[in-house]
Amino acid sequence: MRSAHSKYWLFLVPFLTILTVCMLSCTTSPPVPDEVQPGGVPQDDFPPMDPFPPLSIPEASSNDLLAPSDLLHITIHDYPDLETRIRIPSSGTIQLPLLGAIMAKGLSVPALAEVLRAAYEDGYLTSADVSISVVEYSPRKVYILGSVHDEGAYPIPTGKRLNLLQLLSLAGGFAEAANQDSLLVFRVNGGGESVRRVSYRQLISYEDDQRTPFFLVPDDTIIVGKEQSVYVLGRVNRPGAFPIGEGGLTVIQAVTLAGGFQRIASREGTIVIREPAGGQRKTYSVPVKSIVNDQRRRDFRLKPGDIVYVPEGIF
Repeated sequence: MRSAHSKYWLFLVPFLTILTVCMLSCTTSPPVPDEVQPGGVPQDDFPPMDPFPPLSIPEASSNDLLAPSDLLHITIHDYPDLETRIRIPSSGTIQLPLLGAIMAKGLSVPALAEVLRAAYEDGYLTSADVSISVVEYSPRKVYILGSVHDEGAYPIPTGKRLNLLQLLSLAGGFAEAANQDSLLVFRVNGGGESVRRVSYRQLISYEDDQRTPFFLVPDDTIIVGKEQSVYVLGRVNRPGAFPIGEGGLTVIQAVTLAGGFQRIASREGTIVIREPAGGQRKTYSVPVKSIVNDQRRRDFRLKPGDIVYVPEGIF
């Protein structure tokens, strides 16, 4: 009887082992393709990251667009009580009699005058002849970071324009190992933000063909990386280009190199933009907060040239 019992277990143990392995393999997640990495969900639409239009002159001269700290004198003909002298705050929104909050940042003087005229005539005044003068312009600056000899802020001369090639010259040119085919231009557009990758060779060819140069506007940020770099932009403390290194780099590590998130950052809204050579731009949503809180989730592994963008959160 004991011998028969032993034979029974000799048959049953291998069967149970095979059954356990099968059950584990069925419950394990399938392999994730390289293009859709763990922690990164493909996302087809990302309005704030619309590309810039072709290299062209802005609609208004960069110094014609109103900016924070500009001091305005606003009058309405025959209505002296509505005369206002006001400095544009950092938010870009000015407070005016009767109208309340009006966005002034990024508008030209004529455009703002037209906005005010329409607003006053919409239920307040029969006819509003608006006159606006700029008593004092705030300094206009652009910023260049990364692999150039002199990083920092550079003023746009009053009444003039500054193009990207001129800025590179002011910054002392490229530093050693700079990736001249990948200059990132980060721009704030009327409440939205956009990023464009520009090649130095492209800029030179435009100049040689005597076509319009790539003009900059106030607060543009240009980042020059190295061959094996990723770029971190948006609501981080030190945006810039960072080397991947031999051990690789993930989104959380890249944000850490960029000084971490700002207080107003949307950690769950972090996005990776990937532009393969000759391929189509792809975007991935990377919920950083969820990855940090859930140890089972793996971080998004970056590739050279990737752009990590951290938007502002809604509070």
